[in-house]
Amino acid sequence: MPLVKIELFEGRTQAQKKAIAEGIAEVFHDVLGSHPEHNWIIFQDRARSDWFTGGNSQTEIDESRKSADT
Repeated sequence: MPLVKIELFEGRTQAQKKAIAEGIAEVFHDVLGSHPEHNWIIFQDRARSDWFTGGNSQTEIDESRKSADT
């Protein structure tokens, strides 16, 4: 029973997540012979403000990049 947890910035559509899940299930089937109904794929949406790099939240990084572009 493969289990994959995927954390993403919030805002992806159900259609996008479904496409990703189908692709992962296909790879598991091709490589491991796993049946799609035996795969668990969990998406966890996270706010950009909850992700940090070097002490700065992704929201702060986005704002800094916007300021640099203007």
